[in-house]
Amino acid sequence: DKDERQILVHDNKRAIRPLPEVFNPLKERGLTAETLKFFKVTAVQDPESPVAVVYPRFDREGRHVANKLRLKGNKKEFSWEGDAGSTVPFGRNFFQPGGRAITLVEGQDDAMAAFQMTGSKYPVWSADNAQQALKQVKEDYEYLNSFEKIVINFDNDTGRPDGKNPGREAAIAVANIFPIGKVCILQLNDRSE
Repeated sequence: DKDERQILVHDNKRAIRPLPEVFNPLKERGLTAETLKFFKVTAVQDPESPVAVVYPRFDREGRHVANKLRLKGNKKEFSWEGDAGSTVPFGRNFFQPGGRAITLVEGQDDAMAAFQMTGSKYPVWSADNAQQALKQVKEDYEYLNSFEKIVINFDNDTGRPDGKNPGREAAIAVANIFPIGKVCILQLNDRSE
């Protein structure tokens, strides 16, 4: 019932939605159903639901312990259900340590897009945001450092009134904690230019 869903969205102490069995594309982001299936993400089809997308989140042992919910309307409005405090960064549980390269981004949709753009072959890892990136990378340093190359592609936040670019600043801070030559910072052009 609709009231139950409303309560579930705003009460992170309640049970979490189970992992989905059916996967739909996230058309507005160009993400295929196969990509969403790989990450177990649900693009909600129920027009009555206040939730647009359900991103399952896992703990270090790979247990599904929480869901991050993107609410309909404002694409930047999120809520949680379950134990959000015990989760690891999005993408972390889908890739074994080691290997040729890993791409670090901000946000679940960017992680899925980076994975899809690289032929659905290369690991991705997502910081919750630029402000949390350095802390989260330090907490997962051993895992990230196990890859031969680390590509950082944080948001290009140009055009802010304060003149700052938190994504670029975070990328530089993160790059500086790894050995020289291990990290590449990929900065995409602003589409509005």
